[in-house]
Amino acid sequence: MPFFAIVILGFTPGIFWLWVIYSRDKYRPEPRKLVIRTFLIGIAIAIPIAIVEGIVGRPVIPDRFDLQTTELTTNQAFYLAFVVAGLIEELAKFIAVRFTVYRSPYFDEPIDGIIYASAIALGFASIENVGYMLSVGWEVIFIRGWLSALGHVIFTPFWGYALGRKVLLQGKGTALVITGLIVAIALHGSFNYFLFINRQEFTYLLFAVGIIAFVLMIRLGNKKSPYREKTAMPLLNCAQCGTDNKYDAAFCSNCGSQFTKGDSKNTLRCSNCYSELGKDTKFCTNCGSIINKKKL
Repeated sequence: MPFFAIVILGFTPGIFWLWVIYSRDKYRPEPRKLVIRTFLIGIAIAIPIAIVEGIVGRPVIPDRFDLQTTELTTNQAFYLAFVVAGLIEELAKFIAVRFTVYRSPYFDEPIDGIIYASAIALGFASIENVGYMLSVGWEVIFIRGWLSALGHVIFTPFWGYALGRKVLLQGKGTALVITGLIVAIALHGSFNYFLFINRQEFTYLLFAVGIIAFVLMIRLGNKKSPYREKTAMPLLNCAQCGTDNKYDAAFCSNCGSQFTKGDSKNTLRCSNCYSELGKDTKFCTNCGSIINKKKL
């Protein structure tokens, strides 16, 4: 199969899962460009992660892509699962988010941490999929590719959510972040450990638990959003007299001027802070209120 086709197949699961997760951000969706950039950072960190894992894991197994055909002892499986995979990968993803997008002013609620943690994990998983396809065959993408991409995501919300909470707590919450990171490492390591020792029933169980926990963390992130109850109505500002009217008004309540649909002279303003809004704005860029055109 052509290399370009392998890349497309390898990235398809990650892009799909990122779209699904991104769509769960209900109240103040993150800028798509920033989410995509984080996804690309996840791809970039795959190289240093692979180098470190190769060095740390070489005493146990020379080729990380040969794990499926190598019989491991219990100690080897534990070391590869918790140190090489769990610790190195989760720590690298955490550091990448903490020292890049975490500093963005858009990172301002708990679910943001989950979204960006997922983006960086899926970027890493996508390039890893390409590596496996080149090493063991492109057919692996049909099962492993989709499950592996999701597997890299389901344990990240523990530290991702904690980072988002830390923002709301204005610098406090370090213990929560450390706890979230430890939980993610432990669950990631446990998942890989049972996989390495061929205890598939526990692997499937952890995978199911991880998905349930991920969904619950998404819900919790939305529930803890400071924008949850912050809604505003768009006001139609009359270009003739400057009076604010209801969004669906046909005439100005002050001067009687007729409002023509699509007329750019009459601007929209936020009912909470009176900042000017764009035509298709979903939330006010000044106060963060959700713009609800149905609440008239």
